[in-house]
Amino acid sequence: MKTNKILIAAAAFAGVAVTSAVIVGVANWNRGAGGTLSEARLSGSLGEPLGAATLSEPAKASEHRLGGAVRNLKKTELETDFISLDWDDVFGIDKYYVYLSDADSDDFTLVKTVGESEVTIDDLKSAHVYNVKVTTSQEREGGAMNLPAASITAFTRPKPVTGLTKTHSSKTNEFKWKQSKSADGYRIYRSADGDEYELISEIDKNKTVSFADKDVEQGTFYGYRVCAVRSVDGESLESSPAELTFVSGLCAPEGFKAEIKDTNITLSWKKNAQATSYNIYRSNKEDKDFELAASTDKTKYTFEKQKRGVKYYYRLEPVSEAEGRETVTGTIAKTVTRIPTQSELKAKVTSRAGIASGTYIEISIAQQHLWFYEDNVLVLDTDVVTGNNDGSHNTPTGHFAIDSRATDTTLTGPGYSSFVNYWMGFYGGCGIHDSSWRSSYGGSIYQGNGSHGCVNTPYSKVKIIYERTDWGTPVIVY
Repeated sequence: MKTNKILIAAAAFAGVAVTSAVIVGVANWNRGAGGTLSEARLSGSLGEPLGAATLSEPAKASEHRLGGAVRNLKKTELETDFISLDWDDVFGIDKYYVYLSDADSDDFTLVKTVGESEVTIDDLKSAHVYNVKVTTSQEREGGAMNLPAASITAFTRPKPVTGLTKTHSSKTNEFKWKQSKSADGYRIYRSADGDEYELISEIDKNKTVSFADKDVEQGTFYGYRVCAVRSVDGESLESSPAELTFVSGLCAPEGFKAEIKDTNITLSWKKNAQATSYNIYRSNKEDKDFELAASTDKTKYTFEKQKRGVKYYYRLEPVSEAEGRETVTGTIAKTVTRIPTQSELKAKVTSRAGIASGTYIEISIAQQHLWFYEDNVLVLDTDVVTGNNDGSHNTPTGHFAIDSRATDTTLTGPGYSSFVNYWMGFYGGCGIHDSSWRSSYGGSIYQGNGSHGCVNTPYSKVKIIYERTDWGTPVIVY
């Protein structure tokens, strides 16, 4: 308890000492009207008035109320799960009662009894608004407080955002995070090359959970902080920041692919100008359980003697290291591959030769294979990857004809945008085209990792087919 002193001066008549009983009596004075000292109580155990009783600072400047109401209640700390408050000492009081309610309720509950003029109320909800009352007299059941309570509205900070992830790092630095349902919006802070963080964006919508910084320079190191914001009555609180770093241009390496030779899998990619090395992660599951399998400063890496029949998913992550700053990783490139089993290699792939005459293309979904006949003579055949066969991305079956042709074009659709060198459409948005993002074809790849309905074909094969067919060439799919 913060100490206030009352000085007991000389008695009204000389030679009479102020006894200990007098001091005890002062500690138990009752309040007079309005809470001030009553004249009737300004006397000692001897029945004489304490004519020289005075109050110490700061009571000289204002009327001192013994056991009066709490004043100057204020917030000192607001965090995600607790609120701290303090107030002025009340003279003669060694116990304070703290009541709490939700902001939209008058149902106050006694949560703390403290002996000092400060309190921390914990185990609170994040980003939540509360009303707090502090009094020197406990509320009695069925009755009001003896003294008025000091009250204040306070709210806790929102929790930090989660799921902060890089999505692009080329000409823009772009990232996303999970929606914070208890926040009103978000603030984005940025540091360039280790400078102080500065506010660069205020997002006033709870559902906007991504940000693209277009004002960046290639090769520059940037740090970002994302804070959830909660605002009440013109006052706002930020969460602790979630952080991530970029080197602009440290993006997913282009041309990431896998080649199979016997039981060896060789990954290759184009050099990223900002990368000093690369991390290769691998899993036999598409979206989880990735482990670091290798690190290299080259643009090629071979995994030798791999298991047949196992589908491997790869993620390639560029890394930038520089003296005097933390190591930064970029956005990732992905590829998948599978070494055929011996039985699959021995399986005989058969064409229904003669189902058409002249020049035509034959495609078997069950065998994941394509044949190209010219004047009834087989020119080439190849494994392919057709639609996912999941009901929404099936490759259509039937007798069709090439009705669109293009080179060096970009195919777009819901959730994808893919550049191809050769395109031969035969039914709506479905067609035959190369697919540089694939490292292997055939087998069961289409079941779970198929196309959106097109026939993905190796570049070397589709190039020949494109050059030796034309508009109207029959395409038979079964």
